[in-house]
Amino acid sequence: MKRLVTALVVCLALMAVCSSPAFAQRGGGGRRGGGFGFGGFGGGMHPAFMLNRSEKLQKELKITDEQKEKIKTIAEEARNNRQGGGFRGNFRDMSDEERAKMQEERRKRTEEGIKKYEEVLQPEQVQRLRGIYLQSGGIAALISPEIAKELKLSDDTVKQLKTIDEETSKKRRELWRGMGRDSTDDDRKKATEETTKLTKAADEEATAQLSDEQKKQVEKLKGDKFEFDPADFNFGGGGGGNRKGRNRDKKGDDSKT
Repeated sequence: MKRLVTALVVCLALMAVCSSPAFAQRGGGGRRGGGFGFGGFGGGMHPAFMLNRSEKLQKELKITDEQKEKIKTIAEEARNNRQGGGFRGNFRDMSDEERAKMQEERRKRTEEGIKKYEEVLQPEQVQRLRGIYLQSGGIAALISPEIAKELKLSDDTVKQLKTIDEETSKKRRELWRGMGRDSTDDDRKKATEETTKLTKAADEEATAQLSDEQKKQVEKLKGDKFEFDPADFNFGGGGGGNRKGRNRDKKGDDSKT
């Protein structure tokens, strides 16, 4: 159990560092005070990429069998595309320019992937999916094109939010730089605590950029609190008798685009 918890912490941290500047290591579940109070799963990862993995999400959105088949096809195509190309090398060894280029290309592929998943869904399902994203996605959710448009964020506001996100991401990378197998549980715990503080401060700064009406709209869009099953994040192997883990291996990891 201890190793599982440690692995989960490291997994989430690496997702925060390697995926995009908007990916954030969040503190424990669902706090509401201070900033947006985003908690829950994997930082800025859009829940659309969990549609093929999470039975709980499928149930929440009332996904039909026909939709499941279409979602599975999209996930398989995304996985095949990753195997045929993508970035190589260590993210932490890249220059700022290389990181920026990688992140921009990932952003474009991510938006394309989200669009494909949303085209399978009904309008009310799309709305709920975006609400779940707002609960856990931090600034990444706010500046996503669809949500920014719905909140009527100005170009200046989006630019300010992106700056906050990028600066926070840079600080976060520095915290986790050099963290590896030789790092102790105390090292990871301290880094996680500091990352949570950074995230909270960024959320509060981002909140200050919104009007009172936009803040109310954010809360309305979030809807009822949703939390993923931790087993949904069992992306890799690792054996054990976890039935859900084995099911995930069969479905494949479509969390990256």
